[in-house]
Amino acid sequence: SFIPGGNQVNLIGGDQEIQGETTFYDLNKHLTSAQPYQLVFPSGLEQTVTHQLTLLGYDPSNLLALHKSAGVDQARLNLQATGTQDIRFVDVYDNNASGRTLIARESPDKNLPVPTDNTTNWQFGDITVTWDGAQDDRWDNPYNWNLGVVPESGDNVIIPYDDGGLPTPTPLLNQPVLRADVTVASVEIMAGASLTLNGYDMMVSSAVTNDGTIVLNGDETFTAGSMADTGTF
Repeated sequence: SFIPGGNQVNLIGGDQEIQGETTFYDLNKHLTSAQPYQLVFPSGLEQTVTHQLTLLGYDPSNLLALHKSAGVDQARLNLQATGTQDIRFVDVYDNNASGRTLIARESPDKNLPVPTDNTTNWQFGDITVTWDGAQDDRWDNPYNWNLGVVPESGDNVIIPYDDGGLPTPTPLLNQPVLRADVTVASVEIMAGASLTLNGYDMMVSSAVTNDGTIVLNGDETFTAGSMADTGTF
């Protein structure tokens, strides 16, 4: 279906196939019943998503299979660097991601112990995600993170002060502020950067490395497996 004025394409129903090369603003397929279905991309051709890519299976036993049509070449899926993604419960075959690395949560890992099923530039499960503050200071806004996803409980988080550009790095416009309680695996706050809890709790199951500033209002709970702190609170 296409939502007029919203630029969103929703692929509703069972097995489906995309033909030709297309540029989407939002592309969405979400399984809403306990059935495994597939979405087939054309071999050797590229689908581009500029804003939001959503590919959701139903649960771990009813995956959305992302396959390619007949042909020797990988299908190509390009999520542009300004786009965000929500990909979960999928089984990926013969797909070459570009633009952003594509992140498949709660999905069969095609990279470990050795790459299988001919996937390129995909990550599966927990990831390392870096703050870039491109839109505002909201931790929960996927547009503020380098991979277009908000960190989840198993993820490692890096918060820099600047963009790392050469020869002269540019300070980021925004530093992260929580809008809800957060759990992640690890956090690294680099020199000059800051993290503001804003009255919400943070649980870090592994290590916190703070070379910057952690700002608390005084009524938050901040818990870490270990702390290396040369910065300030």
